[in-house]
Amino acid sequence: DSAASIGAAKVVFDGGTVTMDGTYNVSGMTSFEGATVTFNPAGTVTNIGPSVVVTSGSAILSSGSLLTPTTMSISGGTLGGADQINISGLLTWTGGRFDGPSGTNSILNANGGITINAPSVADFTHRTINSPGITTWTDGSLRSGQNGIFNNTGTFKDQTSSDHIIQNAYGGSATFNNIGTFEKTSSTSTTVSML
Repeated sequence: DSAASIGAAKVVFDGGTVTMDGTYNVSGMTSFEGATVTFNPAGTVTNIGPSVVVTSGSAILSSGSLLTPTTMSISGGTLGGADQINISGLLTWTGGRFDGPSGTNSILNANGGITINAPSVADFTHRTINSPGITTWTDGSLRSGQNGIFNNTGTFKDQTSSDHIIQNAYGGSATFNNIGTFEKTSSTSTTVSML
């Protein structure tokens, strides 16, 4: 189904296929919970809301708008698309995958810090993640590939309590740029296999 426009306090995409070609203006939460959602360049995102949640399904955000949520949480599914995302508050990452368009990375600026606590894996491909604040990693393997780039210009705190890896699992290039501080506080082993 194609939605001409949506304006509400809270929007939950929990099933089916939705294509946004109109204006999207949400004052509260946008939650992707199982649907396949595409924001097209024909549409305009006036406000995606202060809170974005991704638990399952697929969200392709390619409206051409700059998206500026306060917080974001991803625990499953895929958040993709070409739109740049600037998060002013905390990014909570407990699973799922950040993706972008093939050939050109999309940008995610996690300006308010990141917590990575994934029971299994946290993945990113075709996307550049910029973390100028504090990233706290407590569990899960961090995997990339297909030109995924993680730029740590702040402090990356490795607090994992068991052996974990930062690896290229999808082929192509994968880069972890530590321009800031990488701080490991446990006695476990962390293997970094990204160039």
